[in-house]
Amino acid sequence: MTEHTTEHAPAPLPRRRDIHHPTRPRRADVRADEPAARPTTPRLRRRTVRAGVPVALTVMALTTGVVLTGNSTASGETRTAAATDPGSSSVGTIETGTFGTVSTTASATAAIVRPALSGAASATSGAVGSDAASTGEGKADTEQAAAKGSPKSAAPSGDEALTAAQEALARADQVTTETRGIPVTQRKAVAKSAAHLRDVVSDRSGGEAASRAGERAALDVRGQDAADVADATEDLTTLIEKTETSAISITPAPATPAEILAARAAEARKAAASLKKFADDTDGYENGRIAAADLSGLSFAPGESLRRDAAEQLERLDSAYRARFGQHLQIRDSYRSYESQVSVKASRGYLAAVPGYSDHGWGIAVDINGGVEERSSAQHQWLVENAAEFGWHNPAWAQADGRKPEAWHWEYRPA
Repeated sequence: MTEHTTEHAPAPLPRRRDIHHPTRPRRADVRADEPAARPTTPRLRRRTVRAGVPVALTVMALTTGVVLTGNSTASGETRTAAATDPGSSSVGTIETGTFGTVSTTASATAAIVRPALSGAASATSGAVGSDAASTGEGKADTEQAAAKGSPKSAAPSGDEALTAAQEALARADQVTTETRGIPVTQRKAVAKSAAHLRDVVSDRSGGEAASRAGERAALDVRGQDAADVADATEDLTTLIEKTETSAISITPAPATPAEILAARAAEARKAAASLKKFADDTDGYENGRIAAADLSGLSFAPGESLRRDAAEQLERLDSAYRARFGQHLQIRDSYRSYESQVSVKASRGYLAAVPGYSDHGWGIAVDINGGVEERSSAQHQWLVENAAEFGWHNPAWAQADGRKPEAWHWEYRPA
């Protein structure tokens, strides 16, 4: 008996859509009372979303300045970016292997990123381009709205404008009169701008600025007038700042001893006429018995005193002497009371005057040490040459050929 075997055809493999969506009902099987199923995502949109991945990678590369490039394991190809970055003469090269390499060369980055940007832009022109356009338009609208809505800076008040103007004018006066090393052209420009500001203040305040000599409280500047004053002040301030940065601060050299001597001598000649009245202060007194109120102490020699006119001129002489030798006149003796004259006569004998007849008793004589007591010293020679300008002399009887040579003894005899 022959057996018949029936060959059955193999069952067909499930389709791909059935594998991923095995329970999805057909459109005809959906009942009317059931809600409609959510439409599937179109394949075109899915590609658009996937095409956005290179854009994200490109943005990351541009942000960090690093480009990652790779290729398949089998190929192992090498790509060379031979594009030159604008403003640079170098050409960057990127070699890629199995896992890719990192290049930080600016020109190589441009060579790889720019083609990627162009390809990604063409693939996502529908989605990304529209979003960028809408974003740009929204940003422009926002900026325009902000520009229209933002108020202008408030105009300065009258008091603020005038205060700033006065400060600027004070700085301008300092620049034009006191600052050294400023070129003449810049100095003139500051003066011209300051004059313009004064005119503006005067015009806007009804001409009161000049007549009121800068009394700010009396001026009336407001509204547009205050704005005009503020603009002129700003122009002057800017010019002053530019001028001050270019100025060179110069410290004048100190006066020389000769210059100080000349200045003090001129002061002595000018004061000589007014000092004559003090010559009579000792009238009515006996020698060595002058009241302390009619004597004047010496600032550089504590405890020593003279008649007021003699003391004032000796102060000037000491100033010039100190500039020349770096030290004060060393006064050993000045006014002597009658009792002091008796004591000195007892100790010095012939060299001291008879008590009651000494010029020290009248407050017009001093004895000086510190080198002056030696006729050959520079100090003594300097006094011989210059002391007469201040009314002081080494009298004839005390000179080298005198009856009692005393190089240290000097007397005040105004011309």
